[in-house]
Amino acid sequence: MRAFLASAYRGYDFARSNPEQAAEIILKMYPTLDAQVALEQIRGTNDLITDKGLADKPLGHLREDRMASSLAFVDKAFDMKGKVKLQDIFTNEFLGK
Repeated sequence: MRAFLASAYRGYDFARSNPEQAAEIILKMYPTLDAQVALEQIRGTNDLITDKGLADKPLGHLREDRMASSLAFVDKAFDMKGKVKLQDIFTNEFLGK
């Protein structure tokens, strides 16, 4: 799991630092895509995966309070009655330091 996440986040980090080049790579794999749409999707993803409040943490690190808030929303929306606990679905332990 650690190796998979390290590889995945290296790719995300590359796309975050080099969005235009990342779009070119995607277009080589999927030449029918629109170049501008691909670039905007990468930029949008970059915004979503970057938490400026966690600059000292590795890419992919999730804040426990945000995960708890998401779980509370899903618990209420799907009437789960607290059956799912935060510790059962959330950890940052597999990320690098």
